[in-house]
Amino acid sequence: MVWSFWLTLAALMVWPALLACAVVLLLGLAKECWDFCYGSGFCLFDMTGNFVGILGGLLVGFVFSAIFLG
Repeated sequence: MVWSFWLTLAALMVWPALLACAVVLLLGLAKECWDFCYGSGFCLFDMTGNFVGILGGLLVGFVFSAIFLG
């Protein structure tokens, strides 16, 4: 969740919101697929954490943008 949060904030600085969310979500999915093949297994709780981190990053990014960038 924490990594998805910070990755979303960083991606929002570079890309539009939809693309930023898609990239971070795909990174989380790729990590879970790697875990499925080589690690501890695919975990839906981790994917839920990714969603929560992305939503939190979006919320903080939009609030920051509204306050400081007008």
